[in-house]
Amino acid sequence: MSLLAGLRKQAGMTQEQLAYRAKVSRATVQRIERGCDCDPDTAKRLAKVLGVKWTVFFDQPAQKGKRPA
Repeated sequence: MSLLAGLRKQAGMTQEQLAYRAKVSRATVQRIERGCDCDPDTAKRLAKVLGVKWTVFFDQPAQKGKRPA
């Protein structure tokens, strides 16, 4: 399970709910949960909703061969 999926489930939200609150698309949430990178702006939006520091999304090494979200 990805970091984002774990944080989202811990917060009791669906992908759609998180996307709506963070003002991003559900497809963006899905891509990040599959392991694609996210840009700093998206990370900040998601982190604010989830109550974590935005840098947590960059603390893990990037997975080779994944497209950015």
